[in-house]
Amino acid sequence: MYSLSPSRIARHFYHECDRCLLFGSIAKDEKRRRGIYVPPYDHSPVTRAILQGGYEWEQQVIEERIAGKVHIAPGPGDQRVTERTFEVRDGLRCLAQMKSGEYLYQATLKAPPSFYEDYNLNPKEVSFGQCRPDLIQRLPGRKRAFRVIDVKASDALKTSHKVQTCLYALILQHVLDSQGIAGELSYEDSAIWLYGADSPEVFDEEPIRLYVMEFLRVELPRITSCDPLEAPWHLNYRCEWCEYFEHCWEEAKETQSVSLVPYLTTAGRSLLRDNGVDTLADLAAFLRRADAPSILDGSATLGGQEEKLEYAVEALTTDEVVASGGATPAMPRGENVRLVLTLQREPVSGLTYAAGLLRTGSNEVFSADSYDARQFVASCPDECEDVRRDFVLALYEVFQELDDYNAAHSEWKDKKSLQTYVFDSYEADLLRELLLEALSDPDVAEEALALLFHFQSEDLMSTEERPDETADSPLVALTSVIRRLFQMPIAVAYQLGDVLAAFNDEDSSDSFSYEVDAYWDFAFSNRLKSDAIFDVWYRGKSDYVERIGRRLRIRLWAARNVVDRIRDHADNLFAWPPKFRMPMPDDFSDPVLSRLAFMTRYESVMDYLSIRNVRTLTRLERERAGTTIPIVAAGEGIFVTTSPEIEQLVGQWRLLLTEDSEDGEMAQMRFADYRWRNKWFVPKNAALAFAEICGEIEVEGDRRRFTLRIKPGPESPNIVPGRRYLLHPAFTDFNTDRVIGRLREIDQSGAAPATTVLTSPHSLLGPRTALKGPVRKEIERLLKRRERRDRFTDSQLDALSHIIDNQLTLVWGPPGTGKTHFLALAVLTLLEAATRARRPMRILVTAFTHAAIENCLRKIDSLREDLGMDQDDAPLAKLGPVYTQGCEGIDCIDRDGAMGFIGRNEQCIVGGTVYSMLKAFRSQPGPRPFDAVVIDEGSQVKAAESLLAISRLSPAGRLIIAGDDKQLSPIINGVYPEVGPDEPVLHRSVFEAVREHDREANTITCQLLENFRMNTSLCSFSADCLYGPGYRSANERVGERRMPIAAPRSAGGSARRGSAGSRTERQWVETVIDPAYSWTMCVLEDVQTGAANWAEAELVAELTCELRRRLKDESTNRPFPDTMAGDAAFWQRGLFIVSPHHAQISAIKQELDRRNLRAPHFVDTVDKMQGQECEVVIVSYGLADPECAMIEGEFIYSLNRFNVAVTRAKSKCIVFVPRPLLKPCLSVLENPETAMGAGMMRRLGMHTAAGQALDFTVKCDMHPEGTRLAVYRR
Repeated sequence: MYSLSPSRIARHFYHECDRCLLFGSIAKDEKRRRGIYVPPYDHSPVTRAILQGGYEWEQQVIEERIAGKVHIAPGPGDQRVTERTFEVRDGLRCLAQMKSGEYLYQATLKAPPSFYEDYNLNPKEVSFGQCRPDLIQRLPGRKRAFRVIDVKASDALKTSHKVQTCLYALILQHVLDSQGIAGELSYEDSAIWLYGADSPEVFDEEPIRLYVMEFLRVELPRITSCDPLEAPWHLNYRCEWCEYFEHCWEEAKETQSVSLVPYLTTAGRSLLRDNGVDTLADLAAFLRRADAPSILDGSATLGGQEEKLEYAVEALTTDEVVASGGATPAMPRGENVRLVLTLQREPVSGLTYAAGLLRTGSNEVFSADSYDARQFVASCPDECEDVRRDFVLALYEVFQELDDYNAAHSEWKDKKSLQTYVFDSYEADLLRELLLEALSDPDVAEEALALLFHFQSEDLMSTEERPDETADSPLVALTSVIRRLFQMPIAVAYQLGDVLAAFNDEDSSDSFSYEVDAYWDFAFSNRLKSDAIFDVWYRGKSDYVERIGRRLRIRLWAARNVVDRIRDHADNLFAWPPKFRMPMPDDFSDPVLSRLAFMTRYESVMDYLSIRNVRTLTRLERERAGTTIPIVAAGEGIFVTTSPEIEQLVGQWRLLLTEDSEDGEMAQMRFADYRWRNKWFVPKNAALAFAEICGEIEVEGDRRRFTLRIKPGPESPNIVPGRRYLLHPAFTDFNTDRVIGRLREIDQSGAAPATTVLTSPHSLLGPRTALKGPVRKEIERLLKRRERRDRFTDSQLDALSHIIDNQLTLVWGPPGTGKTHFLALAVLTLLEAATRARRPMRILVTAFTHAAIENCLRKIDSLREDLGMDQDDAPLAKLGPVYTQGCEGIDCIDRDGAMGFIGRNEQCIVGGTVYSMLKAFRSQPGPRPFDAVVIDEGSQVKAAESLLAISRLSPAGRLIIAGDDKQLSPIINGVYPEVGPDEPVLHRSVFEAVREHDREANTITCQLLENFRMNTSLCSFSADCLYGPGYRSANERVGERRMPIAAPRSAGGSARRGSAGSRTERQWVETVIDPAYSWTMCVLEDVQTGAANWAEAELVAELTCELRRRLKDESTNRPFPDTMAGDAAFWQRGLFIVSPHHAQISAIKQELDRRNLRAPHFVDTVDKMQGQECEVVIVSYGLADPECAMIEGEFIYSLNRFNVAVTRAKSKCIVFVPRPLLKPCLSVLENPETAMGAGMMRRLGMHTAAGQALDFTVKCDMHPEGTRLAVYRR
């Protein structure tokens, strides 16, 4: 019998350990009888303080927050409230009699039989005994609605809190039903009463509830069916909060468990266990297997890591530090001034109670003091503010003194550099939080802001000032550096004392000794244990303050010595810190422009760091990820590779080309991308060249031939036929400085006209802003003509009226609604009316990409001819070159001719990117020549970039922003703070920035509703999920569209390498492509793999071959011809294949090549699909690794990306989703954005399953024995 409770299951979600759950659910006597470890009682002061703090907070809530409204069980007068509980019967009576708004404290609930029946639990094996939620409230204003509130002495809402509350709610619902007590649970009102809060924090329990219900029905029976002595377990830092930690730790050391491998995740351990790996010896043997790499690819954290795992085993078994082959751009080779920081937080209150700094180096700067070590410790909770204040002032003093010194020395060589270190990343987080808190302290606010300027944070978006520059590595976390460079002879996690001991040479005279002490140090975590501070605060041991200070001092010196030891052992450090300067506040007067400039610069640095971090991974990691491509020179600029990932590099104008040698590797690592981000030439001392792939990549079996345009430098490698080289990504950025420069021009000329759209867009509405006079009259005359009016749909006419009546219009164009067609027609209507009225109408059309701009200009050109407009009356031009075909009616003007073209033509349309505005008006900051600015795909244009175009709009001009915030948005690297209700949203697209202001009023936004692409079945799903009931197929012809497909051949079958295929294979293919079912979801069961799912790729290729033979061209009603022209038409109009990962795209392309389908194939990411359409879409998610899905949740479960993928098809959409993706982990469901994407994916699963569900066993090379495929269609 396992005795379970909501709190115990909540702990399971924290520890992720089956053993912990089972051991904790067995009675002590039974444990002893079965030889299961019985832990001793925990007497630590931390545990006592946590429990005591919880009791005191509960009592405070009961007696102060809800006094007079709560039912409390009776008890002796001297009995504490927290010790009182209702018996089952008394609690039920209170539940039945509770009045609106009342609370019930600690009622005992017993799960009734219906609870066990509902979740298929055997009450003879599993028991939910006496469960006591802290509070049950009958909600006010509702008829018999209840909610559960748990009281927690915590400063943050945690997953385990939500799980516990959810379980209480599930049990309570069954209790109410079984006892006939009227009432239902309001899951959306569940709440946690956090420490110090005046009211409970409400959260929507629905996503958690679905997950917990799945756990009860599926996972719990699996766990409880195990022998507890055989239950899976794994060590990680959370284990130190488990009562069975010592037992597991000793077992791991005794058995040399694979759990000793540092930073091995629970999912990674599970994959190794499934493959017979339990010990370090097992792992060493496994890694010698030929199939080890492909097996490890099934885990996000183990894929491509076989080399590092070998080094880890070597380090642990030889007790030696092993270099792992990686590098880091963060760790410098040296610095003039070294600063080491440490900060410590008390876990109950969340207060930072101790901080310290150690400064060494540059005696000439700091008055001949060779070092400065200071520690600050709070002797009581109230002194934590003093600690924060003193620490900020001490840190600022060091910075200011060094800044003064450098300011006094004009020669670069005389200035000093500074690098700041913490040992662990948690200290970096605490530093940021401490500085943010200090901003509200008037005594140190100025100093805290100056420090925040140096250390950098997205939080600067919400401060009153921002720095004038951005640093890339102002703070180095040493554990991150060590993990990049070495494998240490240390189990589970790198703890400070163990790291120093591993590095120290016993024969060295400068070795620093750090004695690990169980009173101070955790086994795995680098946080200082809280026993000492609890002894100070709650047990009166004031002398321990000095002891804590000494311990901080030891930690600072230990961390400083780790820096030296890293440099002693690493031979591939290449970075140097810059000469130090205290960043100054930027010179913007407008706060909105200041924020935009900061974000623009910060995003650029984040992009740079992302590329540098990728380039400094180990060679194996880079090759496996496809970021470093081995190539062989074939002569005359032609190169050959066997890496299909080469296609990912097409379109990147600057790649790094190096020799495939140690010197080449060091050259690419040392290349200072940020310094050379906007330079066209190669640095003279760099042993590399710039390169760009030209033209198409030719596929010859498993080889790919391509041409490189190479820009050499003085030290570039010679290109010799037959020699091996490497291609690497490089960071380039020609625009950030220009954008910030333009923002500064706007600021200096008066920001209000340009920024009004972001700050107060509703001021651009109303009669005052309407078009008046002759132009308006001419528009009205045009629209009275039926042939013109009928070109618009009803919703498009509404949008056009809004454009006429208001200066700002947001055109919300869901998929297939003819957004570009409407913009073209609206623009031409404005232009023709102005021409007739002899009034100026210069219109700028801009967008995120050249393709989007040229698509809109082509549509304008086409409609211009249809409407009978003379080209001379409607001049059409693009700034810069045209890249797509079919643009013969569009003039090209260079940046020097832009003002001349605009000056010569009072009525004209000019297209160009926002960056082309910088070039066209480079020496003219003031002109605002455009009477209308149209931003197409505005949901992909960042707010800062949009101002480059908006600032060129005349004072009374029309601004039309078209887009769809449910489709692709701009890529934002930083995690910026959310803004208040009246603050502008600057860290998203310009479309979203305006839309956020208009969510409630909805007076700026005009939604286009008529869908000209998708049939009724496809359209209705998107309408139900995202766009509302008004979103519908435009007419009966569109609504009844069906996939045109020829009848199957009487012989043949599976297209794979010409094989006939079995009847089962034929059946699944026919079932999936049946044109009567517009929606089909294919779910692969029992497959776990990483980003490349070869089994799914084979199935996608099978379907593609069948469609290539049978899919009809809508224009001819015949199958696409078996010619090169037929291939091009098929991939342009017939089929798109969409996948989120390049690895899956590559796998699908390889499978198509194996089936002799001629390349190029249109298999790509959704980024290449937005704005396009075709008859059929196959979406292949591929990813079947829950861990990878969790890590990449914001990408994999992006609602916007999913929406784009499934809305490209006209008549049929086939979605391949491995089963694990339909069961997202809890962290995915807790994130509101990923929860929405996962919800839409699951909703499609339920939508299709409501039609027809069929199961097949399909065979493929990866699973010759067959694997299960569930097909749902509707």
